Amino acid sequence: MKNKIISGRRFIRLIPYFTALTVLFFLLQCSEPELPGEVVKNFYSTYLTTTASGLPGEKDLQILKPFFTSKLGSLLVNALREQNDFINKFPDEKPPLIEGDLFSSLFEGPTNFKIADTKINDESAVVFVEFAYPDSLSDEKVFKWHDAVHLILEGKKWKISDIEYLGKWDFAPKGRLTEILNSD
Repeated sequence: MKNKIISGRRFIRLIPYFTALTVLFFLLQCSEPELPGEVVKNFYSTYLTTTASGLPGEKDLQILKPFFTSKLGSLLVNALREQNDFINKFPDEKPPLIEGDLFSSLFEGPTNFKIADTKINDESAVVFVEFAYPDSLSDEKVFKWHDAVHLILEGKKWKISDIEYLGKWDFAPKGRLTEILNSD
């Protein structure tokens, strides 16, 4: 009988802890999702630390994949598989999507960026990003451009669903990332 009383007393002492954990769990479930601009900022901050040129390799893709919708993530995984198949079949040829930045309009890719504007419409959003790349011909000039990152709410999180290339110079890619990935 004495053991049951002690167990009951221990349980009563633990009630505040259980209550605090329950409230914390509830608050985490009800918290607002990260804003679209924050998702894009975190994506490009992470992306610029990778070694990706062209289609990200398996290691880099695993780092970047949490930012993407399941559909975009699948397109990238499929494109990487197709690229690897191409390399195995034609080892002396350059495979598609091996060079050039896929996540911005400039082939060389950006060296820095800032969020220019965000437009949210219910469960979709567009984040306009201003990119910069130093002009190799001049120490004083920096090449700047904008692209649009499209996001949707997947579950309760904003995820990147596409990137729209808005570069206005000759040879800038036109269209969207998903169009490039679907065409291969």
